[in-house]
Amino acid sequence: MWSTWKRFWTVEDPRSRGARLVLKGVVEGLRLHGKEVREFLIRPEDPELPRRIREDIAIYKPDVLLLANHPAALFLQQAGISEPPCPCLVWLFDDPAIMGKELFGEEEIVLASDPGFIEGARKRGAKRIHFVPVAAPDTVSVIRREIYAAPLAYVGSAFVLAETHKKVPPEVLMYLKGIIQRKAENPSRDFADMLRRHPFRRDQMIRLTGPLAYYLYSEANQLYRLRFLEALIPLGLIFYGNPGWIPSVFGTELESCYRFEIDSLTEYPHLIHSVDINLNIRSLQGFSAPVHRDFLVPRLGGFLLSTAPQKSTFHWKWADPKNRFHLDQFVWSPACRDPRSMVETARRYLENPAQRREWTARAARVIAEHHTYANRMQQLGELLDGAE
Repeated sequence: MWSTWKRFWTVEDPRSRGARLVLKGVVEGLRLHGKEVREFLIRPEDPELPRRIREDIAIYKPDVLLLANHPAALFLQQAGISEPPCPCLVWLFDDPAIMGKELFGEEEIVLASDPGFIEGARKRGAKRIHFVPVAAPDTVSVIRREIYAAPLAYVGSAFVLAETHKKVPPEVLMYLKGIIQRKAENPSRDFADMLRRHPFRRDQMIRLTGPLAYYLYSEANQLYRLRFLEALIPLGLIFYGNPGWIPSVFGTELESCYRFEIDSLTEYPHLIHSVDINLNIRSLQGFSAPVHRDFLVPRLGGFLLSTAPQKSTFHWKWADPKNRFHLDQFVWSPACRDPRSMVETARRYLENPAQRREWTARAARVIAEHHTYANRMQQLGELLDGAE
């Protein structure tokens, strides 16, 4: 399988900041293994986009399509392609349980960047699923830029679901706001369990659907992150993000900390290298595996301070029985469970640059040895060839 694939076709979509950053690293990793890769730039404003995708795939004649997060069939249908022209790899960077309802094709090869995504992928029809964590770029080229220098920095997006607010009755929105507040205060709680334990009315319970799960997750995620960001203001916080943050920070103390969007490919790496502490306020999706920021920040010479994973320590022998991905050696960043402890921990590391350098160097060594995208593509190839 893998050994026979020579030509890969993938997309570069500027709207998908996280996926774009990962796929850029994957492309480099593939090329370092002698694979040919065609990156098709998505321009959503182009009325001829579907036709251009069809023509590009037909001309390039790939051995495999590499896509992110959503079923390949959905992407191909939107481009006017009824049947996959070749095998399709779909790498999931978010939980498919809250990322739509379209079904994966039986022949699609789905890569779950977190073991917790496997169940959701199966429920959406995936038959061939493998746990494959993300990694770090092979090429490192960053410089310290004074424009980004700061004691602490956070970079992330906020999603404003305005259409959902318009469609939901005000009394239901008020009820859901209470559920969101509970989740932000106690991230380990499950949305379905909260809807059951705290029904809308005594005789009426709201059922958790995929769209509702995404709405609750997005709103709670933003509220959760705001709690940590607000606590860190006195330590010299700056944060960068899309305009979705503006309604939440306008007129608050956080407004003076908010900068603007930052290009994930050209500027974000330099910011990582320029600040004293990079913040990783983990998603409420409840990841078990390291996410891209866990790999990227130390690889680029940055120190990382994180919120604690929502799930307890994972037994990697279950998800990776052959220890193919060496996650047993992974160097996790210092982690905090609540805003108060994060303030205390951040203050301690700001006062001890030697400790920051020591952690960064140790994490970077392990990543360079086992967790670059060239490493990951070799590991993926061995997994897929062994699965034939």
